Amino acid sequence: MSAQSPPPELERVSGLVERVTYHNGDNGFCVLRLMVKGERELVTLVGHTPTVSPGEYASASGSWITDREHGRQFRAVFVKIAPPNTLSGIERYLGSGMVKGIGPVYAGRLVKAFGAGVFDVIEQSPARLREIEGIGEVRAKKITSGWADQKIIREIMVFLHAHGVSTSRAVRIFKTYGQDAIAVVRENPYRLASDIRGIGFLSADTIAQKIGIAKDSPLRAQAGVSYALAEASSEGHCGLPHQDLVALAIKLLEIPAPIIEEAIAQEIAGEVLFDDTVDDQRCVFLAPLYRAEQSIASQVRRLKVGGLPWSAMDVDHPLGGGKTGDPAGAQSARSRPPGADLEDARDHRWSRRGKNHPGQRDLDHPACQGGQCAALCADRSCCQTAFRIHRTRSQDDSSAAGNQSGERAVQTQ
Repeated sequence: MSAQSPPPELERVSGLVERVTYHNGDNGFCVLRLMVKGERELVTLVGHTPTVSPGEYASASGSWITDREHGRQFRAVFVKIAPPNTLSGIERYLGSGMVKGIGPVYAGRLVKAFGAGVFDVIEQSPARLREIEGIGEVRAKKITSGWADQKIIREIMVFLHAHGVSTSRAVRIFKTYGQDAIAVVRENPYRLASDIRGIGFLSADTIAQKIGIAKDSPLRAQAGVSYALAEASSEGHCGLPHQDLVALAIKLLEIPAPIIEEAIAQEIAGEVLFDDTVDDQRCVFLAPLYRAEQSIASQVRRLKVGGLPWSAMDVDHPLGGGKTGDPAGAQSARSRPPGADLEDARDHRWSRRGKNHPGQRDLDHPACQGGQCAALCADRSCCQTAFRIHRTRSQDDSSAAGNQSGERAVQTQ
Protein backbone atom coordinates (compact mmCIF):
# COMPACT_ATOMS: atom_id res chain seq x y z
CA MET A 1 0.00 0.00 0.00
CA SER A 2 1.26 3.46 -0.81
CA ALA A 3 1.91 5.91 2.01
CA GLN A 4 -0.86 8.39 2.70
CA SER A 5 -0.08 11.82 1.28
CA PRO A 6 0.18 14.64 3.85
CA PRO A 7 -2.67 17.17 3.97
CA PRO A 8 -2.12 20.30 1.89
CA GLU A 9 -0.68 23.29 3.73
CA LEU A 10 -3.30 25.83 4.75
CA GLU A 11 -3.24 29.33 3.28
CA ARG A 12 -3.90 32.47 5.32
CA VAL A 13 -6.18 35.44 4.76
CA SER A 14 -6.86 38.41 7.03
CA GLY A 15 -8.77 41.65 6.71
CA LEU A 16 -11.48 43.94 8.00
CA VAL A 17 -15.01 42.51 8.11
CA GLU A 18 -16.84 44.86 5.77
CA ARG A 19 -20.13 42.97 5.73
CA VAL A 20 -21.67 39.92 7.42
CA THR A 21 -23.64 38.35 4.59
CA TYR A 22 -24.89 35.46 6.73
CA HIS A 23 -24.35 34.16 10.25
CA ASN A 24 -26.10 31.23 11.94
CA GLY A 25 -26.13 31.74 15.68
CA ASP A 26 -26.78 28.03 16.39
CA ASN A 27 -23.82 26.43 14.62
CA GLY A 28 -21.68 29.50 13.87
CA PHE A 29 -21.66 29.08 10.09
CA CYS A 30 -20.98 32.42 8.42
CA VAL A 31 -20.35 34.11 5.10
CA LEU A 32 -18.25 37.25 5.46
CA ARG A 33 -17.03 39.90 3.07
CA LEU A 34 -13.50 41.04 3.94
CA MET A 35 -11.43 43.97 2.86
CA VAL A 36 -8.07 42.27 2.31
CA LYS A 37 -4.85 44.07 1.55
CA GLY A 38 -3.70 43.37 -2.02
CA GLU A 39 -7.18 42.35 -3.23
CA ARG A 40 -9.00 44.81 -5.51
CA GLU A 41 -12.43 43.50 -4.53
CA LEU A 42 -13.96 42.27 -1.30
CA VAL A 43 -13.05 38.66 -0.47
CA THR A 44 -15.78 36.17 0.42
CA LEU A 45 -14.87 34.07 3.46
CA VAL A 46 -16.90 30.98 4.39
CA GLY A 47 -16.33 29.44 7.81
CA HIS A 48 -17.55 29.24 11.40
CA THR A 49 -17.39 31.67 14.31
CA PRO A 50 -19.63 32.05 17.38
CA THR A 51 -19.96 35.84 16.98
CA VAL A 52 -18.94 38.34 14.31
CA SER A 53 -19.74 41.94 13.52
CA PRO A 54 -18.85 44.45 10.79
CA GLY A 55 -15.75 46.41 11.74
CA GLU A 56 -13.99 43.47 13.43
CA TYR A 57 -10.75 42.02 12.14
CA ALA A 58 -10.82 38.44 10.84
CA SER A 59 -7.83 36.20 10.25
CA ALA A 60 -8.39 32.74 8.80
CA SER A 61 -6.56 29.62 7.64
CA GLY A 62 -7.94 27.47 4.87
CA SER A 63 -7.91 27.20 1.10
CA TRP A 64 -9.24 28.99 -1.95
CA ILE A 65 -12.09 27.38 -3.85
CA THR A 66 -14.19 28.32 -6.86
CA ASP A 67 -17.87 27.79 -6.21
CA ARG A 68 -19.95 27.06 -9.30
CA GLU A 69 -22.63 29.54 -8.26
CA HIS A 70 -20.84 32.11 -6.10
CA GLY A 71 -17.39 32.17 -7.65
CA ARG A 72 -14.08 32.53 -5.83
CA GLN A 73 -14.22 32.01 -2.06
CA PHE A 74 -11.90 31.33 0.84
CA ARG A 75 -13.05 28.21 2.71
CA ALA A 76 -11.72 28.60 6.27
CA VAL A 77 -10.87 25.81 8.71
CA PHE A 78 -9.82 28.22 11.47
CA VAL A 79 -11.32 31.68 11.92
CA LYS A 80 -10.11 34.16 14.53
CA ILE A 81 -12.11 37.32 15.18
CA ALA A 82 -10.42 40.27 16.92
CA PRO A 83 -11.59 43.78 17.83
CA PRO A 84 -10.76 46.42 15.20
CA ASN A 85 -7.78 48.75 15.60
CA THR A 86 -8.90 51.74 13.52
CA LEU A 87 -11.23 54.47 14.76
CA SER A 88 -13.77 53.91 12.00
CA GLY A 89 -13.66 50.18 12.57
CA ILE A 90 -14.04 50.59 16.35
CA GLU A 91 -17.04 52.87 15.93
CA ARG A 92 -18.65 50.50 13.45
CA TYR A 93 -18.01 47.50 15.70
CA LEU A 94 -19.42 49.13 18.84
CA GLY A 95 -22.41 50.47 16.91
CA SER A 96 -23.32 47.05 15.51
CA GLY A 97 -25.00 45.97 18.77
CA MET A 98 -22.37 43.34 19.48
CA VAL A 99 -21.74 44.87 22.92
CA LYS A 100 -24.95 45.25 24.92
CA GLY A 101 -25.83 48.80 25.88
CA ILE A 102 -24.05 50.44 22.92
CA GLY A 103 -25.74 51.50 19.70
CA PRO A 104 -24.59 53.75 16.84
CA VAL A 105 -25.13 56.98 18.84
CA TYR A 106 -23.22 55.91 21.93
CA ALA A 107 -20.53 54.27 19.79
CA GLY A 108 -19.78 57.64 18.20
CA ARG A 109 -19.70 59.38 21.58
CA LEU A 110 -17.36 56.77 23.09
CA VAL A 111 -14.91 56.86 20.19
CA LYS A 112 -14.92 60.66 20.21
CA ALA A 113 -14.19 60.74 23.95
CA PHE A 114 -11.67 57.89 24.34
CA GLY A 115 -10.36 57.24 20.81
CA ALA A 116 -8.53 53.95 20.19
CA GLY A 117 -8.30 53.34 23.96
CA VAL A 118 -12.03 52.88 24.36
CA PHE A 119 -11.68 49.10 24.84
CA ASP A 120 -9.21 49.61 27.70
CA VAL A 121 -11.60 52.06 29.33
CA ILE A 122 -14.48 49.57 29.14
CA GLU A 123 -12.37 46.75 30.55
CA GLN A 124 -10.16 48.47 33.12
CA SER A 125 -11.88 51.77 34.02
CA PRO A 126 -15.63 51.19 33.55
CA ALA A 127 -16.48 54.08 35.90
CA ARG A 128 -15.24 56.51 33.23
CA LEU A 129 -18.08 55.45 30.94
CA ARG A 130 -20.40 57.65 33.00
CA GLU A 131 -18.49 60.66 31.71
CA ILE A 132 -20.41 60.21 28.46
CA GLU A 133 -23.73 62.03 28.27
CA GLY A 134 -26.63 59.62 28.58
CA ILE A 135 -24.67 56.73 30.11
CA GLY A 136 -25.77 56.07 33.67
CA GLU A 137 -25.03 53.31 36.14
CA VAL A 138 -27.38 50.76 34.56
CA ARG A 139 -26.13 51.27 31.01
CA ALA A 140 -22.51 51.25 32.17
CA LYS A 141 -23.05 47.84 33.81
CA LYS A 142 -24.64 46.52 30.60
CA ILE A 143 -21.64 47.68 28.58
CA THR A 144 -19.02 46.15 30.88
CA SER A 145 -20.99 42.89 31.13
CA GLY A 146 -21.41 42.66 27.33
CA TRP A 147 -17.72 43.34 26.77
CA ALA A 148 -16.76 40.65 29.32
CA ASP A 149 -18.92 38.10 27.47
CA GLN A 150 -17.22 38.91 24.17
CA LYS A 151 -13.80 38.64 25.77
CA ILE A 152 -14.59 35.20 27.22
CA ILE A 153 -15.75 33.97 23.82
CA ARG A 154 -12.51 35.15 22.20
CA GLU A 155 -10.41 33.50 24.92
CA ILE A 156 -12.24 30.20 24.47
CA MET A 157 -11.76 30.25 20.72
CA VAL A 158 -8.06 31.11 21.04
CA PHE A 159 -7.58 28.26 23.56
CA LEU A 160 -9.33 25.69 21.36
CA HIS A 161 -7.54 26.83 18.21
CA ALA A 162 -4.21 26.52 20.02
CA HIS A 163 -5.01 22.86 20.68
CA GLY A 164 -5.88 22.02 17.10
CA VAL A 165 -9.67 22.33 17.30
CA SER A 166 -11.23 23.62 14.08
CA THR A 167 -13.51 26.63 14.35
CA SER A 168 -16.66 24.66 13.51
CA ARG A 169 -15.98 22.22 16.35
CA ALA A 170 -14.91 25.04 18.64
CA VAL A 171 -18.28 26.70 18.10
CA ARG A 172 -20.09 23.47 19.03
CA ILE A 173 -17.95 23.16 22.17
CA PHE A 174 -18.71 26.74 23.14
CA LYS A 175 -22.45 26.30 22.48
CA THR A 176 -22.46 23.16 24.67
CA TYR A 177 -20.45 24.34 27.66
CA GLY A 178 -20.63 28.13 27.40
CA GLN A 179 -18.21 30.00 29.62
CA ASP A 180 -17.10 26.71 31.25
CA ALA A 181 -15.69 25.37 27.98
CA ILE A 182 -12.02 25.86 28.85
CA ALA A 183 -12.46 24.35 32.33
CA VAL A 184 -14.30 21.29 30.93
CA VAL A 185 -11.72 20.64 28.21
CA ARG A 186 -8.82 20.98 30.64
CA GLU A 187 -10.45 18.72 33.24
CA ASN A 188 -11.62 15.93 30.92
CA PRO A 189 -11.43 16.44 27.14
CA TYR A 190 -12.90 12.98 26.60
CA ARG A 191 -16.29 14.38 27.61
CA LEU A 192 -16.39 15.95 24.16
CA ALA A 193 -16.83 12.52 22.58
CA SER A 194 -19.95 11.74 24.62
CA ASP A 195 -21.46 15.24 24.84
CA ILE A 196 -21.00 16.71 21.36
CA ARG A 197 -22.23 15.23 18.11
CA GLY A 198 -19.50 15.01 15.47
CA ILE A 199 -16.60 14.72 17.92
CA GLY A 200 -15.42 11.17 18.47
CA PHE A 201 -12.85 9.53 20.68
CA LEU A 202 -9.98 10.07 18.27
CA SER A 203 -10.58 13.82 18.03
CA ALA A 204 -10.95 14.12 21.81
CA ASP A 205 -7.80 12.03 22.24
CA THR A 206 -5.84 14.40 19.99
CA ILE A 207 -6.92 17.36 22.12
CA ALA A 208 -6.07 15.43 25.30
CA GLN A 209 -2.55 14.71 24.10
CA LYS A 210 -2.00 18.38 23.28
CA ILE A 211 -3.03 19.57 26.73
CA GLY A 212 -0.73 17.02 28.35
CA ILE A 213 -2.89 14.06 29.43
CA ALA A 214 -0.77 10.91 29.65
CA LYS A 215 -1.43 7.97 27.35
CA ASP A 216 -1.93 5.62 30.30
CA SER A 217 -4.22 8.04 32.15
CA PRO A 218 -7.33 6.48 33.76
CA LEU A 219 -9.40 9.11 31.93
CA ARG A 220 -8.09 7.89 28.60
CA ALA A 221 -8.56 4.25 29.56
CA GLN A 222 -12.18 4.77 30.64
CA ALA A 223 -13.05 6.60 27.43
CA GLY A 224 -11.06 4.08 25.43
CA VAL A 225 -13.00 0.98 26.52
CA SER A 226 -16.22 2.60 25.31
CA TYR A 227 -14.43 3.44 22.06
CA ALA A 228 -13.34 -0.21 21.72
CA LEU A 229 -16.93 -1.41 22.18
CA ALA A 230 -18.15 1.16 19.66
CA GLU A 231 -15.61 -0.17 17.16
CA ALA A 232 -16.89 -3.70 17.80
CA SER A 233 -20.50 -2.57 17.33
CA SER A 234 -19.62 -1.29 13.86
CA GLU A 235 -18.90 -4.93 13.01
CA GLY A 236 -22.28 -6.08 14.33
CA HIS A 237 -21.44 -6.90 17.96
CA CYS A 238 -23.77 -5.71 20.72
CA GLY A 239 -21.11 -6.55 23.29
CA LEU A 240 -17.86 -8.44 23.77
CA PRO A 241 -16.63 -11.12 26.13
CA HIS A 242 -14.66 -9.46 28.91
CA GLN A 243 -11.29 -10.86 27.86
CA ASP A 244 -11.87 -9.95 24.21
CA LEU A 245 -12.69 -6.38 25.24
CA VAL A 246 -9.49 -6.15 27.29
CA ALA A 247 -7.44 -7.46 24.36
CA LEU A 248 -9.05 -5.05 21.88
CA ALA A 249 -8.59 -2.06 24.20
CA ILE A 250 -4.92 -2.91 24.71
CA LYS A 251 -4.47 -3.06 20.95
CA LEU A 252 -6.26 0.25 20.25
CA LEU A 253 -4.97 2.27 23.20
CA GLU A 254 -1.57 0.69 23.93
CA ILE A 255 -2.34 0.69 27.66
CA PRO A 256 -1.37 -2.13 30.08
CA ALA A 257 -4.05 -4.68 30.98
CA PRO A 258 -4.39 -3.77 34.71
CA ILE A 259 -5.32 -0.17 33.81
CA ILE A 260 -7.85 -1.43 31.26
CA GLU A 261 -9.37 -3.83 33.82
CA GLU A 262 -9.74 -1.01 36.34
CA ALA A 263 -11.25 1.28 33.70
CA ILE A 264 -13.87 -1.34 32.79
CA ALA A 265 -14.77 -1.75 36.47
CA GLN A 266 -15.14 2.01 36.89
CA GLU A 267 -17.34 2.35 33.81
CA ILE A 268 -19.56 -0.54 34.95
CA ALA A 269 -19.89 1.08 38.39
CA GLY A 270 -20.95 4.32 36.69
CA GLU A 271 -23.42 2.42 34.44
CA VAL A 272 -21.67 3.65 31.32
CA LEU A 273 -21.10 -0.05 30.58
CA PHE A 274 -23.09 -3.11 31.66
CA ASP A 275 -21.83 -6.63 32.22
CA ASP A 276 -23.96 -9.75 31.86
CA THR A 277 -23.50 -13.48 31.42
CA VAL A 278 -24.12 -14.96 27.98
CA ASP A 279 -23.64 -18.72 27.54
CA ASP A 280 -21.76 -18.88 30.86
CA GLN A 281 -19.37 -16.19 29.65
CA ARG A 282 -19.02 -12.72 31.19
CA CYS A 283 -19.70 -10.07 28.53
CA VAL A 284 -19.60 -6.28 28.56
CA PHE A 285 -22.02 -3.99 26.69
CA LEU A 286 -22.38 -0.30 25.99
CA ALA A 287 -25.28 0.98 28.09
CA PRO A 288 -27.54 2.07 25.18
CA LEU A 289 -27.11 -1.24 23.34
CA TYR A 290 -27.62 -3.25 26.51
CA ARG A 291 -30.87 -1.43 27.30
CA ALA A 292 -32.03 -1.93 23.71
CA GLU A 293 -31.32 -5.67 23.93
CA GLN A 294 -33.21 -5.89 27.24
CA SER A 295 -36.18 -4.05 25.76
CA ILE A 296 -36.33 -6.35 22.72
CA ALA A 297 -36.08 -9.45 24.93
CA SER A 298 -38.90 -8.12 27.13
CA GLN A 299 -41.15 -7.55 24.12
CA VAL A 300 -40.47 -11.03 22.74
CA ARG A 301 -41.11 -12.55 26.18
CA ARG A 302 -44.42 -10.68 26.47
CA LEU A 303 -45.53 -11.95 23.06
CA LYS A 304 -44.44 -15.49 23.86
CA VAL A 305 -46.19 -15.68 27.26
CA GLY A 306 -49.32 -13.99 25.93
CA GLY A 307 -50.52 -11.01 27.91
CA LEU A 308 -53.98 -10.76 26.29
CA PRO A 309 -56.54 -13.63 25.98
CA TRP A 310 -58.15 -12.81 22.64
CA SER A 311 -60.96 -15.39 22.67
CA ALA A 312 -61.96 -14.44 26.24
CA MET A 313 -62.52 -10.75 25.44
CA ASP A 314 -65.98 -9.23 25.91
CA VAL A 315 -66.43 -7.01 22.86
CA ASP A 316 -69.19 -5.00 24.55
CA HIS A 317 -67.08 -4.17 27.59
CA PRO A 318 -65.76 -0.56 27.48
CA LEU A 319 -62.25 -1.82 28.23
CA GLY A 320 -62.60 -5.09 26.43
CA GLY A 321 -62.74 -6.97 29.78
CA GLY A 322 -62.97 -10.70 30.06
CA LYS A 323 -66.31 -12.50 30.10
CA THR A 324 -65.62 -13.89 33.55
CA GLY A 325 -65.72 -10.37 35.00
CA ASP A 326 -62.06 -10.11 35.94
CA PRO A 327 -60.13 -7.07 34.57
CA ALA A 328 -59.27 -7.59 30.90
CA GLY A 329 -59.72 -11.33 31.33
CA ALA A 330 -56.67 -11.64 33.56
CA GLN A 331 -57.94 -14.84 35.22
CA SER A 332 -58.50 -16.41 31.81
CA ALA A 333 -55.04 -15.40 30.76
CA ARG A 334 -53.53 -17.19 33.75
CA SER A 335 -55.44 -20.37 32.95
CA ARG A 336 -54.39 -20.48 29.29
CA PRO A 337 -51.17 -22.07 28.02
CA PRO A 338 -48.35 -19.73 26.91
CA GLY A 339 -48.85 -18.35 23.41
CA ALA A 340 -52.48 -19.47 23.18
CA ASP A 341 -53.68 -15.98 22.39
CA LEU A 342 -51.41 -15.78 19.36
CA GLU A 343 -52.60 -19.19 18.20
CA ASP A 344 -56.18 -17.94 18.44
CA ALA A 345 -55.24 -14.89 16.43
CA ARG A 346 -53.77 -17.07 13.73
CA ASP A 347 -56.71 -19.51 13.67
CA HIS A 348 -59.59 -17.03 13.67
CA ARG A 349 -60.58 -15.16 10.55
CA TRP A 350 -60.70 -11.64 11.94
CA SER A 351 -63.46 -9.33 10.76
CA ARG A 352 -63.94 -5.57 11.01
CA ARG A 353 -67.53 -6.46 12.05
CA GLY A 354 -66.31 -8.25 15.16
CA LYS A 355 -69.59 -7.88 17.06
CA ASN A 356 -71.27 -10.22 14.55
CA HIS A 357 -68.78 -12.95 15.40
CA PRO A 358 -69.13 -14.13 19.05
CA GLY A 359 -65.87 -14.73 20.85
CA GLN A 360 -63.83 -12.33 18.69
CA ARG A 361 -62.65 -8.84 19.56
CA ASP A 362 -64.19 -5.84 17.80
CA LEU A 363 -61.37 -4.29 15.75
CA ASP A 364 -63.45 -1.11 15.29
CA HIS A 365 -63.78 -0.64 19.05
CA PRO A 366 -61.85 2.44 20.32
CA ALA A 367 -60.11 0.35 22.98
CA CYS A 368 -58.64 -1.89 20.30
CA GLN A 369 -57.35 1.05 18.28
CA GLY A 370 -55.21 2.50 21.05
CA GLY A 371 -57.83 4.68 22.73
CA GLN A 372 -57.89 2.74 26.03
CA CYS A 373 -55.63 -0.11 25.16
CA ALA A 374 -53.01 1.16 27.61
CA ALA A 375 -55.19 -0.29 30.37
CA LEU A 376 -54.78 -3.75 28.83
CA CYS A 377 -51.16 -3.78 27.75
CA ALA A 378 -48.52 -1.11 28.26
CA ASP A 379 -47.03 -1.11 24.79
CA ARG A 380 -50.09 -2.18 22.72
CA SER A 381 -47.90 -4.73 20.93
CA CYS A 382 -50.70 -7.32 21.21
CA CYS A 383 -53.17 -5.09 19.36
CA GLN A 384 -50.59 -4.21 16.74
CA THR A 385 -49.86 -7.91 16.25
CA ALA A 386 -53.56 -8.67 15.87
CA PHE A 387 -54.00 -5.94 13.29
CA ARG A 388 -51.05 -7.25 11.28
CA ILE A 389 -52.44 -10.79 11.40
CA HIS A 390 -55.91 -9.53 10.43
CA ARG A 391 -54.56 -7.44 7.56
CA THR A 392 -52.42 -10.28 6.20
CA ARG A 393 -55.23 -12.82 6.54
CA SER A 394 -57.72 -10.51 4.85
CA GLN A 395 -55.37 -10.00 1.94
CA ASP A 396 -54.86 -13.76 1.65
CA ASP A 397 -58.64 -14.35 1.71
CA SER A 398 -59.24 -11.67 -0.94
CA SER A 399 -56.56 -13.16 -3.15
CA ALA A 400 -57.96 -16.66 -2.71
CA ALA A 401 -61.51 -15.47 -3.49
CA GLY A 402 -60.30 -13.78 -6.64
CA ASN A 403 -58.52 -16.93 -7.79
CA GLN A 404 -61.64 -19.07 -7.16
CA SER A 405 -63.82 -16.66 -9.14
CA GLY A 406 -61.37 -16.76 -12.01
CA GLU A 407 -61.34 -20.53 -12.02
CA ARG A 408 -65.17 -20.71 -12.07
CA ALA A 409 -65.26 -18.24 -14.96
CA VAL A 410 -62.83 -20.36 -16.97
CA GLN A 411 -64.81 -23.55 -16.25
CA THR A 412 -68.06 -21.82 -17.36
CA GLN A 413 -66.50 -20.80 -20.65
